[in-house]
Amino acid sequence: MASEVDRHPRHHTQQMQTRLQETIDHLREDIDCFRPVSSRFLKSRIA
Repeated sequence: MASEVDRHPRHHTQQMQTRLQETIDHLREDIDCFRPVSSRFLKSRIA
């Protein structure tokens, strides 16, 4: 049987919001890892 918290109408929404934020944070970390590489690539293309 589901607990009281699981039956709360906003429980699923709050869980999904947390997971989405974790995904966004993870993707931003990935972008930050590649940003210096891409800027070096662009500088070499311009020069």
